[in-house]
Amino acid sequence: MTQLSDKEKEAFEIRRSFDALGVNGDGKVSVSEVLKGTLYPGFNPASKEATDMIKELDPKGSGLVDFGQYEMFMKTVIKKIEYEKNLFMKAFRKFDKNGDGSVSYEELKEVFLARGKSEKDVQDFFNEADLNKDGRVDYEEFVKWFSKT
Repeated sequence: MTQLSDKEKEAFEIRRSFDALGVNGDGKVSVSEVLKGTLYPGFNPASKEATDMIKELDPKGSGLVDFGQYEMFMKTVIKKIEYEKNLFMKAFRKFDKNGDGSVSYEELKEVFLARGKSEKDVQDFFNEADLNKDGRVDYEEFVKWFSKT
């Protein structure tokens, strides 16, 4: 069995999400179909975002988007998602001084204090970010905390 390349996986996910959205099978996606969500990992637009997406994709205002338009838009969305993931990983690595995949209280303290933050800032962040209370902030916890702020 052959493995799909990243580009092939991306194309598959885009097609799958389009097909799932186009529930009436007409080869186009309507605003109401987009509002049901794109099903692409990391992207699930709210009502206003979906309406804005249709406006961007459908400048003529027909209210419908074909697969070619959808595919181009989703590739842009995917690039944005990947860019954000890379930013989070770079930021996380600045905190994870020893490279063990998690941030200890001491590592966080070192970075925060060097940036002029207080000990209370360190405690507040750590208590909020350490969701599973194991005394370390892993990458997923780090992303969740920064995504909500």
